[in-house]
Amino acid sequence: MTIQYTAWNPDVCTFPTCRLVYSWDDAFPTVHTLVAIERKCSVHSAIGDNNLYAAILEECGRKSYAFEIIRVELGRPKGDLSWYLWNYRLDRVLEIQIRELVVSAATKTRLRKQINDRFGQGKVVIK
Repeated sequence: MTIQYTAWNPDVCTFPTCRLVYSWDDAFPTVHTLVAIERKCSVHSAIGDNNLYAAILEECGRKSYAFEIIRVELGRPKGDLSWYLWNYRLDRVLEIQIRELVVSAATKTRLRKQINDRFGQGKVVIK
C-alpha cells in the first residue's frame, strides 16, 4: 500500500483550469482525498475551498452520466466520442449537442426525461 499523488486539471473548467492535487492509496484506487488546491479557474473562483472539490466532482459526474445515458439510448459504442460536442455554460448548465446523427424528437424527449430524472430539471440541455 503506497500513497500516490495526482495533479488534476478538470475538463469542466475554463482555461486556465483549476488545478487540484489529490491523494489515493494504490490498495484503494477509487478513494481520493483532496490535498491541495493549486489554482482555481475563473468560473470556480467564487466557490469556497471547502466546496470546490465536491462541485467539480458533481460537474464531472453529471457530464459522464449524461453522456452514458445518451450513448446507450443512441446505441453508440463505448469510446466513440464523435457524436457529441459539449460545454458548461457560465451558470454551470451542461449543454450537449448531438451531431452527425439524426435524432428524432421522441428520442430527444426520452433522453431529456431520463437526464432530468437523474439530475433535476435544467441541469443538462440537449441540442
